[in-house]
This record gives sequence, structure tokens and C-alpha cells, in this order.
Amino acid sequence: MKKTIGYLMTIAIILAISLVGCKKYENGPSISTASIKSYVINVWKAEKVTASNGQDLTSSYTSYTIEFNKDKTFIERWNTTTIPGSWDLDNDKNNIITSPTDFGSYDVDTYLILKLKSNELWVRRVGGSPSGQEIHFIPN
Repeated sequence: MKKTIGYLMTIAIILAISLVGCKKYENGPSISTASIKSYVINVWKAEKVTASNGQDLTSSYTSYTIEFNKDKTFIERWNTTTIPGSWDLDNDKNNIITSPTDFGSYDVDTYLILKLKSNELWVRRVGGSPSGQEIHFIPN
């Protein structure tokens, strides 16, 4: 009986140690059984937008949405502009990379994932323009 309790305690300790540090994103969930891609796939609307200097830009983004699809296409909508393209995660799954399709001067954008849950996506634009902008999304 003592051996069984000892084995169970050992397994519990190993599980507890292995789960520490499973948090992928600074503000994300500690443990998740869903894939990162499945959390990204959604239609997101901007809830809060902050410039790199801390200025609140939210009022300019009230109509901004981005739709990430399962087939790795996206549609970005802002006022009367619609920008289609493709998206993917980088190898480390720390960044969302968007590539507009045939849309003039729009370049590839890279968004560092700060928080990712089923009902929240926080990103910081680290590639593209304007760099440093932080966007907090909620499902549309």
C-alpha cells in the first residue's frame, strides 16, 4: 500500500513539474488542449488599439475586423476597405504573418501574439506599418 501511495505521489509531482511553464504567451492560458491555429481562426474585431507611444487609437478602429479562415486566408475590413490575403503562424507559433493578395502598397505584416484565448487575441505589430501598435481583439 505504501508503495502505491509513493508511486502516485511521484506521478503527481512529475505532472505538476511538467505543467509549470506550459504557458505559451505572456497573457495567455496556462494550459490548453486546442491548437494555436484553432484559436486564431475567427472573425475578430478591434476592442482596443494603442500606438507604440501609448496613444489610444481605438476610436479610429471601431469598424476594423480581421477574419482568419481555416484555409489560411484572411479578410481585413476597415471602413470601406477590404483587404484579402493569406496568413500563417511562424515556426515558433509566436507570430501571425499576413500577406495581402494583390492589394497595391500593402505589405506583409507580422503580429507578435501577446494573448490568445477563444475570446481574446492581443497582438503587437512588429513587422509592417505602423510598427509597435498593439491591438486587442474580441470575437465579432
